[in-house]
Amino acid sequence: MIEECICQLSQMVITVAVTKMIQSLQQGDGPTLMLHTMLPMFMTLFFLEALRLFLGLIYFLNLGAMTIGLSVMYLFLLLSPIAVVFLKRIGPYRLAMYCAWGVVFFRLLMAVPTFDSSLSLITSGLVAMLFGIFLTAIVVTPLKISSEHLPDNMTRIVIGTALGMAADLMLRTINATFDVTISSNALLFTIPLVVLAAIVILMTHSVCKENIGEGESITLSKGGRLKKLFLGAGYGGWLFLVNTFFAFPNVIARWTATSYEVGVISVLVAVLAYAMFFQIPRARGIILRREIVIILNLIFLIAAVDAIFIHSIFVPFLEGIAVFTLLVNLGIMWRTVRGDLVTSGLYHFFGMFLFLFLTLFFVISFTAGMILPALEGFIPYILMFAVVLVFLISTGSILLQHPTEVTE
Repeated sequence: MIEECICQLSQMVITVAVTKMIQSLQQGDGPTLMLHTMLPMFMTLFFLEALRLFLGLIYFLNLGAMTIGLSVMYLFLLLSPIAVVFLKRIGPYRLAMYCAWGVVFFRLLMAVPTFDSSLSLITSGLVAMLFGIFLTAIVVTPLKISSEHLPDNMTRIVIGTALGMAADLMLRTINATFDVTISSNALLFTIPLVVLAAIVILMTHSVCKENIGEGESITLSKGGRLKKLFLGAGYGGWLFLVNTFFAFPNVIARWTATSYEVGVISVLVAVLAYAMFFQIPRARGIILRREIVIILNLIFLIAAVDAIFIHSIFVPFLEGIAVFTLLVNLGIMWRTVRGDLVTSGLYHFFGMFLFLFLTLFFVISFTAGMILPALEGFIPYILMFAVVLVFLISTGSILLQHPTEVTE
């Protein structure tokens, strides 16, 4: 039943995506489509797959064996966005393209069968590292051309992120929650994805090389950059919630004893709804009205409290609304990055730092809770801390932004 629903949704998405791509290319919107939607989609998919393997291997090599080894040092690869401070002379566009090729190359190596867990740890870690730099660069890579009927750069990148999340969820669901691209038949599924991603990179460079802008001319003081750094905490909380809870219907189903099948459909519909609604100017304008964003976030708080503490029968339905709101919040929080490559680097560096801190706290609480159940009781509060953090930063950002900045 669930597989049939996913196949039908997949066919619908593919049809809509291909139609939209053809229309966009005919209207001369190829650069915006490729650079800010298709490329982030594949990069997000590969990052989510690599991150699960990367963190899972570190867990089993250390906490799973109740020892702390040198492999823990690989976690510092997640702090890669800070590297753009030293690579800023390359420029955001070229840096994003170099990292995209690196992600594709090491993602392919991840799928090569090996009995050495160290090799898998290194390749998955390098994918996560390069994605951090790619994302930092892509959100400040402008295009000279603009289109009145297409959303702004940040929204298009979130659409790509949503499509990547949808693809990741489908690849996990068809194999009973275990990603088919890191299974025993990994190469069979990974090679086509890698080839498609390589084609997208080539097409992106082909249509974008003459249309890259010079970057935003906003000059920030040191105090302004410091403020942006702390606002990156919202991104860190968002990444933590997505990678540990809300994007994993199987985890929520076990946590709340609710329907996994309904949860999968709810999340899948949510990410696809975001990708489709935000293509429509009128729908986008309505959803991004301040009062609507605040209402969505209040529902998000209710959904989080229900999923984390109450466990009502409505959890699977509210889960989809929570994921939809998280995507809306991501676009709002990314708009606070506005600036140069260094500003984006500091923002995403602090976000990754907080994500790493929360994840370590989460895993330690879970592992120690196997021995001392009282320690496992910290997990709901860690999740709720991230929820409140995302809520405060996203709603604060929407209230402080000028109305034209919200709906542009």
